[in-house]
Amino acid sequence: SKDVPLKLTLNGNTLKAIYNGDRKLVSGRDYTYSDAAVTLKGDYVSRLLTDSIGINATLKLKFSAGTDWNVYLTHYSTPVLSPSEGTDAGLNIPVQFNGSRLSTMEAVYSDGSGAAGPQNWTTYKEYGYAFTVDYSGNKVTMTDKFFKETHDGEMILIFHFQSGEVMQYKIVKNGTTVKSVN
Repeated sequence: SKDVPLKLTLNGNTLKAIYNGDRKLVSGRDYTYSDAAVTLKGDYVSRLLTDSIGINATLKLKFSAGTDWNVYLTHYSTPVLSPSEGTDAGLNIPVQFNGSRLSTMEAVYSDGSGAAGPQNWTTYKEYGYAFTVDYSGNKVTMTDKFFKETHDGEMILIFHFQSGEVMQYKIVKNGTTVKSVN
């Protein structure tokens, strides 16, 4: 495995220690720390990662002041979005997250006329208002509040995953009917 760099914003604090559970990592062997950056050693990271999809380890960074910071080492593969049909009361989009998590979501009209849904001054949509995520249920739900502020036509939902993938999902709204297009 490659070394994993982590840039820190210290706000005057210093890194005191890194723990994996109650085991303290050894500076120089498990990681290096220089110029407000931690670099986790590739051989250490590869010992923590398993074949199991999802969070394989949680490292806790402790500082001279302030809250501890958790770093999650996650094994993932590319998420998979599946076709769906619903209504403007809510659309459940089946997603195999495969260990990844959703960072944010955008919505635009396919014709280039701008942002779709609420907060139409931005393409980015509000979690909990325009959409929700259910990792155990393997779905993203576009809410009725999202659809109340859209017009009929084709829209592109742009999903940004923590693993780095950016995936587009086309839907079309026609009256009260909403379905994926692909």
